Parts: sequence; C-alpha cells; structure tokens
Amino acid sequence: MTQEPSLPKQAQTFVKTAVDVVKGFVTEGELLVTEEEKNARLEICKTCSWFDANSIKCNECGCWLNQKASFSEAHCPIDLW
Repeated sequence: MTQEPSLPKQAQTFVKTAVDVVKGFVTEGELLVTEEEKNARLEICKTCSWFDANSIKCNECGCWLNQKASFSEAHCPIDLW
C-alpha cells in the first residue's frame, strides 16, 4: 500500500482540479461526465497501484475518486484517463 501525498500536495491538486473544472464548464458548458464514463474511469483506477480501495482515493494525488471521476475536466495524475 502506498502512502497518500502530503496535505500541501493534496491541496495543490484540489485547487488545480477545481480550476480545470471551472474553466471547462465556462468554455465547454459541460460539468459532469456520464455515469458510464465515471464508472469506466473508476474501473481504470481500480487497476492502478496508487488506488486505495478502502477509501476509494488516489494515493498519487490524494483525490477522492468518486467525486473526481465525475467531472469532465478532471484528469488522472498519471494520465490513465
């Protein structure tokens, strides 16, 4: 099991994701992906060594994946989706 990132790194990732989501909503008008896309993203996460199955969290970026995978402009920190 990998250790989750420091709180400053988690905060940095959260802010970057929030900015990307807002920019995407303003420019594209889309906020959320479909339920199918969200589930596909989560299935990819489940195969990753950074995935924490107990908390459904990414230990690379520190994000809660049930939420992050829902946003159209959110991205995997290691480019899996």
